[in-house]
Amino acid sequence: MLALLPIRWELVLGLVAAVVGFQLWYTRHRLRHIPGPFIASFSNLWKLNAVWHWDMPRRNVAVHAQYGPLVRIGPNHISVADPDAVRTIYDFKNIFPKVSH
Repeated sequence: MLALLPIRWELVLGLVAAVVGFQLWYTRHRLRHIPGPFIASFSNLWKLNAVWHWDMPRRNVAVHAQYGPLVRIGPNHISVADPDAVRTIYDFKNIFPKVSH
């Protein structure tokens, strides 16, 4: 029965292109205010390349020197090199103080 239906490949390809385009725009758009390598704004290829060449620590220091203490190194990955920002992000508090006996 399905073989009788004609496939409109231009519609299928258009739909795939629209979904991929929206995904690229959305991943780039959400964290656009945080600087970093362009390819890292929509792909993990920057990290993959750095890890593949066993060079992630040096490249991470280099992008922080170039872009500042907060750097986008993937679509959903931010590298933080500022101790104050780490405290703000993770909000370290002692919510269970020790009781002396």
